[in-house]
Amino acid sequence: MEELYNKMSNFKYFLEKHKQKLLIIISVFILITVGLGFYYVIKKNKEQTIPDKVIYADEGIKLADYIITYNKSNEIKLIDVKTFNEIDMLKIGEGPSLYLKDETLEHIYVLNNNQIFKIEEENGKLKSTEFFKLNESDVKDFKVNDKYVAIFNGKEVITYSLENKEEYFKKEFKNLNQWLLHDDNIIYVDNSKIYSINMTKYKTSKSSNNYLVEVELGGNTDLITYINNNSLMVFNNFGKDLNKYSFFNLNPETLYVNSAFNNDNGKITPITNDSDDNMIYFVETVVKDNLENEFLITMDMEENKNTKNRISLNSSTSEIKYKDVIKDGFATKGYMYYLNGNDLEIFDLRGESLQYTITLNEELISFMPIVK
Repeated sequence: MEELYNKMSNFKYFLEKHKQKLLIIISVFILITVGLGFYYVIKKNKEQTIPDKVIYADEGIKLADYIITYNKSNEIKLIDVKTFNEIDMLKIGEGPSLYLKDETLEHIYVLNNNQIFKIEEENGKLKSTEFFKLNESDVKDFKVNDKYVAIFNGKEVITYSLENKEEYFKKEFKNLNQWLLHDDNIIYVDNSKIYSINMTKYKTSKSSNNYLVEVELGGNTDLITYINNNSLMVFNNFGKDLNKYSFFNLNPETLYVNSAFNNDNGKITPITNDSDDNMIYFVETVVKDNLENEFLITMDMEENKNTKNRISLNSSTSEIKYKDVIKDGFATKGYMYYLNGNDLEIFDLRGESLQYTITLNEELISFMPIVK
């Protein structure tokens, strides 16, 4: 019994002597335990929330193999992006031409003297095919899909069937700035509204309005583009008075609004994308202390994943205003393409820097990257 009492006394003395050290050890243990628990909770939370920054997966990155350029002399050239060299050239007809870039970024159409040509790259060469012969000579704009050719002559839209080469539809229009063909539909904007006319229904039921769908968007539209091959993205100025900008994801058949969201800055310049992209791109201009700063915004439009990546475009070595040069440019699959004077520049969106400069030594009408 005395021995037990002595052991307890010794233990008590040990505790008193080392009380401070033991408290420190216990505190550290509790801190580590709480820290690990907190880390676990944060980690799980991060796994379940949307990331702030878009991650460019390797399989989503694709640099264009070639660039098609065209000038006022109707010269169409093929540039190899790997070598910067012009590897092929052809000339289409005489006189002025109209050009149409296909939304797939795989070929272009050229209208010259009533003849539409399809120009594409094949085995490192330019291939020209006579695509469609028009009866109409006064054409201001034209569109093509896999069923129709549509022309706008300043007064009306006329469509022709690719199957039988005959006129299929005709309707008066005062003005067309943003418009496209989708299946049997002509989709166009007028002021703050977007419309879809089903040409087949129009031919069979002119007395009713069941051929026409219209949606009020609230502001003027800057660009209509495809994403995921079969969904429309509309860049719209709704909210501009409050310095905001709106984006609408629409079903092209019904114009049903799949989703809508806004940007907290109304100074937006949209960029054309590849139709199979699930991302949209635009330049955002921020004015602070009378200085303009530009940012490239990439928005991932995958369902439930409207994430945003924002990179600065300002550089002490460049005086370029991207909001000006990007209006006829492209952004797709990790790269942005634009003309800066007579230079064609390619910007790496992952590295956030200018990667290639191709000096062309000529003034172009425009260009298109070929991304297959």
